[in-house]
Amino acid sequence: MSGNFYVNCAAKRKNTGIGNRCQDLGPIAGFMITPYGWSDTEENVRLKSTFDTAIQADDDERIYPFPPILNMTNNSEETVYQELALGRLFVKNGKTILQFALKSSRYKHEAMKSHSLQQCGVIIFDQQNRLQGIKEDGLFKTINLQEFVVEKLQLNDGAGVATHSLISMVFEDPEAFETSPAVISGLEWSANSLEGLIDVNIDVVADTPALTGLSITCAVDKMGDAFNPVGPTTEPVTLGDIVIKNAAGVTQTITSVTSENGTAVIVTTLTAGTYTVNFYDPADMVTKGYESIGSASFTVS
Repeated sequence: MSGNFYVNCAAKRKNTGIGNRCQDLGPIAGFMITPYGWSDTEENVRLKSTFDTAIQADDDERIYPFPPILNMTNNSEETVYQELALGRLFVKNGKTILQFALKSSRYKHEAMKSHSLQQCGVIIFDQQNRLQGIKEDGLFKTINLQEFVVEKLQLNDGAGVATHSLISMVFEDPEAFETSPAVISGLEWSANSLEGLIDVNIDVVADTPALTGLSITCAVDKMGDAFNPVGPTTEPVTLGDIVIKNAAGVTQTITSVTSENGTAVIVTTLTAGTYTVNFYDPADMVTKGYESIGSASFTVS
Protein backbone atom coordinates (compact mmCIF):
# COMPACT_ATOMS: atom_id res chain seq x y z
CA MET A 1 0.00 0.00 0.00
CA SER A 2 1.32 3.43 -0.87
CA GLY A 3 -0.53 6.57 0.13
CA ASN A 4 -4.26 6.01 -0.17
CA PHE A 5 -4.59 3.60 -3.07
CA TYR A 6 -3.98 -0.06 -3.76
CA VAL A 7 -1.28 -1.10 -6.24
CA ASN A 8 -1.78 -4.33 -8.19
CA CYS A 9 1.77 -5.30 -9.11
CA ALA A 10 0.78 -8.54 -10.83
CA ALA A 11 -1.46 -6.97 -13.46
CA LYS A 12 -0.29 -6.63 -17.08
CA ARG A 13 -1.61 -3.32 -18.30
CA LYS A 14 -3.04 -3.12 -21.81
CA ASN A 15 -2.67 -0.27 -24.22
CA THR A 16 -5.67 2.02 -24.51
CA GLY A 17 -5.83 2.39 -28.28
CA ILE A 18 -8.82 0.58 -29.77
CA GLY A 19 -9.18 -0.39 -33.42
CA ASN A 20 -11.95 1.21 -35.43
CA ARG A 21 -13.56 -2.18 -36.10
CA CYS A 22 -14.12 -2.93 -32.42
CA GLN A 23 -17.85 -2.85 -31.63
CA ASP A 24 -19.26 -1.46 -28.40
CA LEU A 25 -22.49 -2.11 -26.49
CA GLY A 26 -25.30 0.14 -27.70
CA PRO A 27 -28.75 0.56 -26.14
CA ILE A 28 -29.97 -2.90 -25.14
CA ALA A 29 -32.81 -4.25 -27.29
CA GLY A 30 -33.34 -7.68 -25.78
CA PHE A 31 -31.85 -10.87 -24.43
CA MET A 32 -32.12 -14.64 -24.51
CA ILE A 33 -31.72 -17.05 -21.62
CA THR A 34 -29.19 -19.84 -22.11
CA PRO A 35 -28.02 -22.84 -20.11
CA TYR A 36 -25.48 -21.91 -17.44
CA GLY A 37 -21.98 -21.92 -18.98
CA TRP A 38 -23.21 -22.16 -22.58
CA SER A 39 -20.52 -21.41 -25.19
CA ASP A 40 -19.80 -21.90 -28.87
CA THR A 41 -17.41 -20.78 -31.59
CA GLU A 42 -17.78 -17.38 -33.20
CA GLU A 43 -18.50 -19.07 -36.53
CA ASN A 44 -21.44 -21.00 -35.05
CA VAL A 45 -22.81 -18.05 -33.08
CA ARG A 46 -23.02 -16.08 -36.33
CA LEU A 47 -25.45 -18.66 -37.73
CA LYS A 48 -29.19 -18.35 -37.07
CA SER A 49 -29.41 -22.14 -37.45
CA THR A 50 -27.33 -22.50 -34.27
CA PHE A 51 -30.03 -20.73 -32.27
CA ASP A 52 -32.91 -22.41 -34.11
CA THR A 53 -31.42 -25.75 -33.11
CA ALA A 54 -30.82 -24.61 -29.51
CA ILE A 55 -34.42 -23.40 -29.18
CA GLN A 56 -35.62 -26.91 -30.09
CA ALA A 57 -33.06 -28.74 -27.93
CA ASP A 58 -33.76 -30.70 -24.76
CA ASP A 59 -34.69 -28.61 -21.72
CA ASP A 60 -31.22 -28.56 -20.15
CA GLU A 61 -29.64 -27.44 -23.44
CA ARG A 62 -32.36 -25.08 -24.65
CA ILE A 63 -32.14 -21.35 -25.34
CA TYR A 64 -35.20 -19.21 -24.61
CA PRO A 65 -35.71 -15.91 -26.46
CA PHE A 66 -37.53 -13.32 -24.34
CA PRO A 67 -39.80 -10.53 -25.63
CA PRO A 68 -38.22 -7.20 -26.65
CA ILE A 69 -37.57 -4.83 -23.77
CA LEU A 70 -39.34 -1.51 -23.20
CA ASN A 71 -36.66 0.03 -21.00
CA MET A 72 -33.78 -0.80 -18.70
CA THR A 73 -32.78 0.45 -15.25
CA ASN A 74 -29.22 0.00 -14.01
CA ASN A 75 -29.55 -0.97 -10.34
CA SER A 76 -25.90 -1.93 -9.95
CA GLU A 77 -24.26 -1.51 -6.56
CA GLU A 78 -21.71 1.21 -6.07
CA THR A 79 -18.02 0.46 -5.64
CA VAL A 80 -17.17 -0.23 -2.00
CA TYR A 81 -14.35 1.66 -0.26
CA GLN A 82 -13.13 1.59 3.31
CA GLU A 83 -12.54 4.94 4.91
CA LEU A 84 -9.15 5.09 6.68
CA ALA A 85 -7.29 7.82 8.48
CA LEU A 86 -5.05 8.45 5.47
CA GLY A 87 -7.79 8.13 2.84
CA ARG A 88 -10.02 5.61 1.14
CA LEU A 89 -9.05 2.02 0.42
CA PHE A 90 -10.69 0.11 -2.43
CA VAL A 91 -12.55 -2.98 -1.16
CA LYS A 92 -14.59 -4.34 -4.06
CA ASN A 93 -16.73 -3.47 -7.03
CA GLY A 94 -20.43 -3.66 -6.44
CA LYS A 95 -22.66 -6.23 -8.15
CA THR A 96 -23.93 -5.58 -11.68
CA ILE A 97 -27.73 -5.62 -11.46
CA LEU A 98 -29.91 -4.82 -14.47
CA GLN A 99 -33.68 -4.50 -14.40
CA PHE A 100 -35.70 -4.76 -17.61
CA ALA A 101 -39.32 -3.91 -18.33
CA LEU A 102 -40.79 -6.17 -21.03
CA LYS A 103 -44.08 -5.79 -22.87
CA SER A 104 -46.18 -8.53 -21.34
CA SER A 105 -49.53 -10.04 -20.48
CA ARG A 106 -50.74 -12.63 -18.01
CA TYR A 107 -49.92 -15.36 -20.55
CA LYS A 108 -46.42 -14.08 -21.20
CA HIS A 109 -45.76 -13.49 -17.52
CA GLU A 110 -46.82 -17.04 -16.64
CA ALA A 111 -44.30 -18.43 -19.13
CA MET A 112 -41.48 -16.12 -18.06
CA LYS A 113 -42.18 -16.69 -14.35
CA SER A 114 -41.24 -20.36 -14.79
CA HIS A 115 -37.65 -19.22 -15.45
CA SER A 116 -37.40 -17.16 -12.25
CA LEU A 117 -34.66 -18.22 -9.80
CA GLN A 118 -33.32 -20.85 -12.20
CA GLN A 119 -29.58 -21.25 -12.83
CA CYS A 120 -28.90 -19.78 -16.25
CA GLY A 121 -26.86 -17.44 -18.39
CA VAL A 122 -27.85 -14.59 -20.68
CA ILE A 123 -26.86 -13.31 -24.11
CA ILE A 124 -27.69 -9.63 -24.52
CA PHE A 125 -28.15 -7.93 -27.87
CA ASP A 126 -28.33 -4.22 -28.60
CA GLN A 127 -30.28 -2.07 -31.03
CA GLN A 128 -27.48 -2.52 -33.59
CA ASN A 129 -28.11 -6.29 -33.47
CA ARG A 130 -24.78 -7.05 -31.82
CA LEU A 131 -24.57 -10.09 -29.52
CA GLN A 132 -22.84 -9.45 -26.20
CA GLY A 133 -21.14 -12.16 -24.21
CA ILE A 134 -17.82 -13.09 -22.63
CA LYS A 135 -14.66 -14.34 -24.33
CA GLU A 136 -13.22 -17.49 -22.78
CA ASP A 137 -10.72 -19.95 -24.29
CA GLY A 138 -11.36 -18.54 -27.74
CA LEU A 139 -15.10 -19.12 -27.50
CA PHE A 140 -18.13 -16.86 -27.23
CA LYS A 141 -19.63 -17.59 -23.83
CA THR A 142 -22.89 -16.65 -22.19
CA ILE A 143 -22.91 -14.18 -19.28
CA ASN A 144 -23.53 -16.42 -16.27
CA LEU A 145 -26.04 -15.05 -13.80
CA GLN A 146 -25.95 -15.23 -10.04
CA GLU A 147 -29.66 -14.54 -9.93
CA PHE A 148 -32.50 -14.19 -12.43
CA VAL A 149 -35.79 -12.94 -11.01
CA VAL A 150 -39.11 -12.37 -12.74
CA GLU A 151 -40.80 -9.85 -10.49
CA LYS A 152 -44.46 -9.11 -9.87
CA LEU A 153 -46.60 -8.42 -12.96
CA GLN A 154 -47.14 -4.70 -13.50
CA LEU A 155 -50.76 -4.20 -14.56
CA ASN A 156 -52.14 -1.76 -17.11
CA ASP A 157 -53.22 1.36 -15.20
CA GLY A 158 -55.43 2.74 -17.97
CA ALA A 159 -53.31 5.86 -18.27
CA GLY A 160 -50.84 4.85 -20.91
CA VAL A 161 -48.87 2.29 -18.90
CA ALA A 162 -49.40 -1.08 -20.53
CA THR A 163 -49.11 -4.39 -18.71
CA HIS A 164 -45.46 -5.34 -18.44
CA SER A 165 -43.11 -7.68 -16.61
CA LEU A 166 -40.10 -6.56 -14.60
CA ILE A 167 -37.05 -8.82 -14.75
CA SER A 168 -33.87 -8.37 -12.72
CA MET A 169 -30.60 -10.15 -13.38
CA VAL A 170 -27.43 -10.16 -11.31
CA PHE A 171 -24.16 -10.95 -13.10
CA GLU A 172 -22.23 -13.74 -11.42
CA ASP A 173 -18.85 -12.34 -12.46
CA PRO A 174 -19.02 -8.64 -13.38
CA GLU A 175 -15.22 -8.59 -13.66
CA ALA A 176 -15.36 -11.07 -16.56
CA PHE A 177 -18.00 -8.94 -18.31
CA GLU A 178 -15.72 -5.90 -18.01
CA THR A 179 -12.37 -7.50 -18.82
CA SER A 180 -13.25 -10.24 -21.36
CA PRO A 181 -15.72 -8.69 -23.80
CA ALA A 182 -17.03 -10.77 -26.69
CA VAL A 183 -19.11 -8.84 -29.23
CA ILE A 184 -20.42 -10.36 -32.46
CA SER A 185 -21.63 -7.87 -35.05
CA GLY A 186 -22.54 -7.97 -38.72
CA LEU A 187 -25.17 -10.71 -38.33
CA GLU A 188 -27.26 -11.50 -41.40
CA TRP A 189 -30.32 -12.17 -39.24
CA SER A 190 -32.08 -10.28 -36.46
CA ALA A 191 -31.73 -11.51 -32.88
CA ASN A 192 -35.17 -10.03 -32.19
CA SER A 193 -36.64 -12.36 -34.80
CA LEU A 194 -35.97 -15.49 -32.72
CA GLU A 195 -39.18 -17.11 -31.47
CA GLY A 196 -39.51 -19.48 -28.55
CA LEU A 197 -41.47 -22.70 -28.77
CA ILE A 198 -45.25 -22.70 -28.34
CA ASP A 199 -46.55 -24.96 -25.57
CA VAL A 200 -49.33 -27.23 -26.79
CA ASN A 201 -51.86 -29.14 -24.70
CA ILE A 202 -53.13 -32.32 -26.38
CA ASP A 203 -56.46 -33.78 -25.38
CA VAL A 204 -58.35 -36.69 -26.95
CA VAL A 205 -61.89 -35.42 -27.45
CA ALA A 206 -63.44 -38.12 -29.61
CA ASP A 207 -62.84 -41.54 -31.07
CA THR A 208 -64.70 -43.79 -33.43
CA PRO A 209 -66.35 -47.04 -32.21
CA ALA A 210 -64.05 -49.19 -34.32
CA LEU A 211 -61.01 -47.13 -33.33
CA THR A 212 -59.95 -46.72 -36.94
CA GLY A 213 -59.63 -43.00 -36.28
CA LEU A 214 -59.03 -40.64 -33.36
CA SER A 215 -59.75 -36.95 -33.09
CA ILE A 216 -57.58 -34.71 -30.91
CA THR A 217 -57.74 -31.05 -30.12
CA CYS A 218 -54.72 -28.90 -29.33
CA ALA A 219 -55.05 -25.77 -27.19
CA VAL A 220 -52.04 -23.50 -27.34
CA ASP A 221 -50.58 -20.93 -24.99
CA LYS A 222 -48.14 -18.86 -26.97
CA MET A 223 -46.30 -16.18 -25.00
CA GLY A 224 -49.05 -13.59 -25.03
CA ASP A 225 -51.63 -15.36 -27.18
CA ALA A 226 -54.21 -18.09 -26.68
CA PHE A 227 -55.36 -19.64 -29.91
CA ASN A 228 -55.82 -22.98 -31.58
CA PRO A 229 -52.71 -24.06 -33.50
CA VAL A 230 -54.32 -26.68 -35.68
CA GLY A 231 -56.70 -24.24 -37.34
CA PRO A 232 -56.25 -21.56 -39.99
CA THR A 233 -54.06 -19.36 -37.77
CA THR A 234 -51.01 -21.57 -38.06
CA GLU A 235 -49.52 -24.54 -39.85
CA PRO A 236 -51.49 -27.81 -39.51
CA VAL A 237 -49.94 -30.79 -37.81
CA THR A 238 -48.82 -33.60 -40.10
CA LEU A 239 -48.00 -37.29 -40.03
CA GLY A 240 -44.47 -36.46 -38.92
CA ASP A 241 -45.61 -34.51 -35.84
CA ILE A 242 -47.70 -37.02 -33.88
CA VAL A 243 -46.77 -40.30 -32.24
CA ILE A 244 -48.99 -42.95 -30.63
CA LYS A 245 -47.47 -45.48 -28.22
CA ASN A 246 -48.91 -48.48 -26.41
CA ALA A 247 -48.46 -49.24 -22.70
CA ALA A 248 -45.09 -50.83 -23.40
CA GLY A 249 -43.85 -47.67 -25.13
CA VAL A 250 -43.93 -49.18 -28.62
CA THR A 251 -44.70 -46.69 -31.40
CA GLN A 252 -47.84 -47.54 -33.40
CA THR A 253 -48.36 -47.08 -37.11
CA ILE A 254 -50.37 -44.01 -38.14
CA THR A 255 -51.94 -44.10 -41.58
CA SER A 256 -52.66 -40.39 -41.96
CA VAL A 257 -53.16 -37.14 -40.09
CA THR A 258 -55.41 -34.32 -41.24
CA SER A 259 -56.16 -31.12 -39.34
CA GLU A 260 -58.91 -28.56 -39.73
CA ASN A 261 -60.74 -26.07 -37.51
CA GLY A 262 -58.78 -26.87 -34.39
CA THR A 263 -58.78 -30.66 -34.49
CA ALA A 264 -56.39 -33.20 -35.92
CA VAL A 265 -57.90 -36.48 -37.08
CA ILE A 266 -55.50 -39.40 -36.79
CA VAL A 267 -56.29 -42.51 -38.82
CA THR A 268 -54.87 -45.68 -37.31
CA THR A 269 -55.87 -49.23 -36.39
CA LEU A 270 -55.25 -50.37 -32.82
CA THR A 271 -55.86 -53.47 -30.77
CA ALA A 272 -57.37 -53.43 -27.27
CA GLY A 273 -55.22 -51.70 -24.70
CA THR A 274 -54.09 -48.35 -23.28
CA TYR A 275 -52.32 -45.82 -25.49
CA THR A 276 -50.88 -42.32 -25.41
CA VAL A 277 -50.89 -39.73 -28.16
CA ASN A 278 -48.35 -36.93 -28.22
CA PHE A 279 -46.16 -34.71 -30.37
CA TYR A 280 -42.63 -35.83 -31.10
CA ASP A 281 -39.82 -33.90 -29.44
CA PRO A 282 -39.57 -30.39 -30.97
CA ALA A 283 -36.41 -31.15 -32.95
CA ASP A 284 -38.03 -34.25 -34.46
CA MET A 285 -41.28 -32.63 -35.56
CA VAL A 286 -41.93 -31.72 -39.18
CA THR A 287 -43.94 -28.66 -38.11
CA LYS A 288 -41.42 -26.62 -36.15
CA GLY A 289 -42.08 -24.29 -33.24
CA TYR A 290 -44.20 -26.41 -30.91
CA GLU A 291 -43.72 -28.55 -27.81
CA SER A 292 -46.30 -30.72 -26.11
CA ILE A 293 -46.73 -30.16 -22.39
CA GLY A 294 -47.77 -33.78 -21.96
CA SER A 295 -49.34 -36.76 -23.66
CA ALA A 296 -53.02 -37.67 -23.63
CA SER A 297 -54.06 -41.24 -22.84
CA PHE A 298 -56.97 -43.29 -24.12
CA THR A 299 -58.13 -46.89 -23.95
CA VAL A 300 -59.20 -49.23 -26.73
CA SER A 301 -61.57 -51.93 -25.48
